[in-house]
Amino acid sequence: MITELGAENKDVPKWLVEGDFRCLKHSPFLTQALSAHMAILRQKGDFARMLAALEGVYFDGFCIHTFGDVFPVLLGAVGYWETGKTKAARELISCALDFLLPDEIFNQLVVYDSILKGFVRECIAWHAPESLCNFDREKNRMAVVFAAVYPDCAEGEAMEQLTEREYDIAMLAARGMSNEQIAVQLFLTVNTVHAHLRAVFKKIKIERRSQLFTIMQQRDSDIGSQ
Repeated sequence: MITELGAENKDVPKWLVEGDFRCLKHSPFLTQALSAHMAILRQKGDFARMLAALEGVYFDGFCIHTFGDVFPVLLGAVGYWETGKTKAARELISCALDFLLPDEIFNQLVVYDSILKGFVRECIAWHAPESLCNFDREKNRMAVVFAAVYPDCAEGEAMEQLTEREYDIAMLAARGMSNEQIAVQLFLTVNTVHAHLRAVFKKIKIERRSQLFTIMQQRDSDIGSQ
């Protein structure tokens, strides 16, 4: 919540910003405070301190005993992933999977899969492939709900999922070029262009080229205003 609200440091208790958890050493709220502290550091891009805080609390190894432990562990995975320590990130995600998957609790996994650009799904495919179908089903369900509440954000996130080739084709199609013209310009077959456009339409959940034009125009406007 602190991260989403963009709270300034002056609005957050000093001990929480600085990660001084001595007063919570034996408190059941320690993991919640750690999660909030790590979220603040992630917002600042201070992944070194973020991981130091995690490792300081879980000095004897990472183990999830309660649902509250899931949050700092997944945030730790983000920290390791952002610093290029993929193996360590995978180990933390596997720890979360061992706790969450038996009860098919997917919501936090879906959220962090978005943050980690599909890395959580990759870990599920490797760690528990039998859960992949249910994970994808929940991810799609949450995407529909999110799109209904935050249509502009959902649209932008969908655009980020396009491959470089799909984005190029979407740009040309939005400019009014036919599949045949796009094929000539990009040295592709018409069938390949058609297949890429179908993928684009599916990812950003549209049905007509006129919708694609509106989305691409809005995206260009947003980029130009940054």
